[in-house]
Amino acid sequence: MNSRSNLPQWLVCACAVGLITALFAPSPTFADRAPTVVWKNGGSPGVFSVAYWGDMLVTAEDDVKIWSRSGDAINQTISASSALCVAVSPFGGQYIAAGGGDDYTGGWVTVWRTSDWTPVYYMSYAYQVWGLAFSPDGSKLALGTARQQSGKYNPRICVLSVPDFLQAGQIIWSDVEGSIESIAFCPDNQSLVASASEGTIRRYDISSWPALPVWSSMHDPGVYSVAISSDEQTVASAGWDGTIRIWNAGDGSYIRTLTGHEDMVWSVAFSPTDPNLLASGSWDTAVKLWDVANGSVVQTLSGHAAHVFGVAFSNDGEELASGAAACDAVLCWGEVMLWEVDTGGNLADLAQGHSNEVRGLAFSRDSARLASASPDNTVKLWDAETGNALETLLIYTDVYSVAISPDGHYLACDSLDWVEFWDIWSYTRIGDMRSHTEQVNAVAFSEDGQYVASVSDDGNVIITAVPALIVDQVLDLHTPWEVKAVAFSPDGQLMVTGDNGYQSQYGRIILWNTSDWSYSDTLDGHTGGVSCLAVSPTGQVLASGSTDTTIKLWSLPAGDELRTLAGHTTGVVALAFSADGAALASVDAWGGTLRIWRTVDGTLLDTYNLEPHGGAYAVACSADKRFLSYGCSDTTLIVAENPFPPPKGDLNCDGVVDGFDIEHFIQALDDPNGYVADHDGDPYPLCDLQLADTNGDGRVNGFDIDSFVALLEG
Repeated sequence: MNSRSNLPQWLVCACAVGLITALFAPSPTFADRAPTVVWKNGGSPGVFSVAYWGDMLVTAEDDVKIWSRSGDAINQTISASSALCVAVSPFGGQYIAAGGGDDYTGGWVTVWRTSDWTPVYYMSYAYQVWGLAFSPDGSKLALGTARQQSGKYNPRICVLSVPDFLQAGQIIWSDVEGSIESIAFCPDNQSLVASASEGTIRRYDISSWPALPVWSSMHDPGVYSVAISSDEQTVASAGWDGTIRIWNAGDGSYIRTLTGHEDMVWSVAFSPTDPNLLASGSWDTAVKLWDVANGSVVQTLSGHAAHVFGVAFSNDGEELASGAAACDAVLCWGEVMLWEVDTGGNLADLAQGHSNEVRGLAFSRDSARLASASPDNTVKLWDAETGNALETLLIYTDVYSVAISPDGHYLACDSLDWVEFWDIWSYTRIGDMRSHTEQVNAVAFSEDGQYVASVSDDGNVIITAVPALIVDQVLDLHTPWEVKAVAFSPDGQLMVTGDNGYQSQYGRIILWNTSDWSYSDTLDGHTGGVSCLAVSPTGQVLASGSTDTTIKLWSLPAGDELRTLAGHTTGVVALAFSADGAALASVDAWGGTLRIWRTVDGTLLDTYNLEPHGGAYAVACSADKRFLSYGCSDTTLIVAENPFPPPKGDLNCDGVVDGFDIEHFIQALDDPNGYVADHDGDPYPLCDLQLADTNGDGRVNGFDIDSFVALLEG
């Protein structure tokens, strides 16, 4: 199917309806967005530079890393050494360049082709490379470094042609102490502005290399960053003295000084859509937005716990990314934060909500609330949309497990050797169940909300009726000190419990019929204890995590072993399926990783480094596909934009298959080989074309129409 004229009329009409709906639908507000998150990737010396690559974010932090827009999913790590700056070529980002180095081995610049991550250019230099920029038309790459001659540092600027990366010209900035700290191309593609660490700013015509007049040095002692406004009228420079200077880009005349930061300003960036909006990042940990027309502060964005080194606007000017670095007595780490430019809003990790590690998590079925449990004797309720704390429930003793009823009315949690029950509509405690004799390890609501199952070190599984809080059943097939996990199937017909193999040396999984709470089957296969269980939303797959470091997937109700997921280095302590069951999240408390798996074939999709948080003990996914939450041993509770892959047919990647995907599907059918940009020239996410292959045959054509319609209707 090669043209839109060949498309069925119903699909064209449906597309028109979708377009009309989209045009008159209310524009999303900040509250409609999923939370972004502060990401702290431990062991890194810090995030020194950030840049946007379409919907992705590129950071220089020792290695060069490619992140999803939420900042919590590493899509690619490019091996480098002490990376200090990054730049992305325009028009789709065919190339990513990075520069860096250290005082001992010198500097370097590498350019990668993003289609296959092949390095297409590498050059070493005597000193570190801090300045790097592509020209607006993508035809040139400029880099700045320092070069020592006769005891002096003579900064050098080199310009390379793209795509052959041959040197097109260079200039030695003679008789200047220091190094090139920042480079910015002018929109004319023929001139650039550069700053030196001793405080001087110069503009160059790169076609003939004459230096235009040196702009007066008012920074003391150095200039770390320069930026040019989108209308080429203004230059901003950031300095050691904690100020930002605004200059006339034409003649270099001084306009004004922006003051407000309390430490050196390391980076500045102009909005691509508003030439009067400037962002700055400082060692005072703040990011500021300025109106350069009058010199006023528009917003102060607080949230970093470290020196801010880099700021970058998204191509549409709606988001701002900032990167920071810090060290304590033990390790160094980096931070990346994303901000809403219009509101200055950042929905970040819910740090320090608890005073002890987060052990249990549960979302309400409507995804509006998140409950977190901790050995600090509290369960906290949060607004999952905003991260605001709603209520703190004081529990008698340490809490390790929490569950919310399907209707969102009741909450159950363990409290030593009993289970506490709360009405969370009114935040009142309604009672407890005290029939266990040892520590309760896990609790779960049945699908109809009428029962809570609790498992304990006494070896019993107790079924309690809710809200009467009457013990209905005591199931005793597990031996003492073994049973650690419990879960219900979505159809309400099965309950699953797992033990840690304390007596038998291997973990067993027992299936129970909920109609009469009778024994159904035993699943064997783990060589260690079963520490956690999860049933997919479809009810067809059971996941079990074990101290043997593996995850096993089983078919339900048959109980056949489907596959083993290996990759964790220590025992798996928590599992959560995505809302459509296509992916599975897992955490290990001591290995310090959160992993995302594709359930259909067991492929490892992503690995998150949680070592800075001391590992994680709990993970949960919201039913509306929007949020992934994980609780860490350093007391941090993180709510992140759901990193699970979008389903087939979700061509706008908003998490659902609906009428808003129709236009994209038509365009994919119209030009499957060239489906990389919409009619406005904005790039689509890289996943789109794959998601248009709704029948899974590896091609996008008319045979996908029926399956796409089925996804729309289902």
